[in-house]
Amino acid sequence: MSEPRISVVIPYRNRAANLRLALSALADQTLPSGAFEVVLGVLDDDGEHAAVCRELPGLDVVTVSSGRPWQVGSARNLALRQARGDVVVLMDVDMVLPSRSLEDLWDRHFAYGQRVCVVGQMIDYDNNTGDVTAVDVRPYRHYRKILDDLQATGTTGQDPRMTADHVIPWSFAWTALIALPET
Repeated sequence: MSEPRISVVIPYRNRAANLRLALSALADQTLPSGAFEVVLGVLDDDGEHAAVCRELPGLDVVTVSSGRPWQVGSARNLALRQARGDVVVLMDVDMVLPSRSLEDLWDRHFAYGQRVCVVGQMIDYDNNTGDVTAVDVRPYRHYRKILDDLQATGTTGQDPRMTADHVIPWSFAWTALIALPET
């Protein structure tokens, strides 16, 4: 297999239902599966992630694990060290990407060697109003319909990270989707 164009890097800890949704959406991408890889940085592992990965055999998933205690940055850095793509996409395990996301990222922003950073907007998520204490995970088809409707209408609410006052200007990127060239 040739080197992937895009490496999708995801930190992971004990959220199999979320991982199943994220990987289902990645398996549903219009970018050919050989053009991207998924690299999971796994810390504090319960072992469930391997079973979820086996559910999607057409998806190129690399797992890098360590026995270190959970820390999202450590998990992300662990995965980043194994990323082989020309472009690295950082995303969280509780995200579902629209089916054209990776193809659009490549075609519109990176296909000609552009040196840019692309930041994605999250929809239907707000952790600015308090701690997240419970997560209601619905079937993938629920999220796929929302994303298909969004693609058809092109309308969405504003991501609260884009409007919140921050002490550190780059803090809007503390999570979510960021894509940038590997070098």
